[in-house]
Amino acid sequence: LGISIDVLHASLQHINNLFENATDYIDKGKWVELGFFMATSFSGALRGEETVKIDLYNLQVHLNDALNQDTPFVPIPLIGKFKGETGTRHHIIPIAALTRTGINNGLWAKRIIAHRRGEGRER
Repeated sequence: LGISIDVLHASLQHINNLFENATDYIDKGKWVELGFFMATSFSGALRGEETVKIDLYNLQVHLNDALNQDTPFVPIPLIGKFKGETGTRHHIIPIAALTRTGINNGLWAKRIIAHRRGEGRER
């Protein structure tokens, strides 16, 4: 995600406020998806086309264990075809649950998993 850390922080704060104040489930979903997309894209140095390859099922499976480590992290599981590779591949990129610059990837990951569960989408 090619933006400065200051712009990212301001954007995530605004998205967080919109998420927390949304009364409609569909609106909450839009804000949580955008916040998760921005936080993980920036923290994982992912390009937009890579971020949409995140496997939310495997994120859900491994998230709690990863957050309970001595150094909490968010395991970003990617699945698909990537530049320079042949066939479908699986990659897991660990990103800090809370970065030194204050990006709360753990919060956004928990929110998107909770929202997906609320939709009945656990796989």
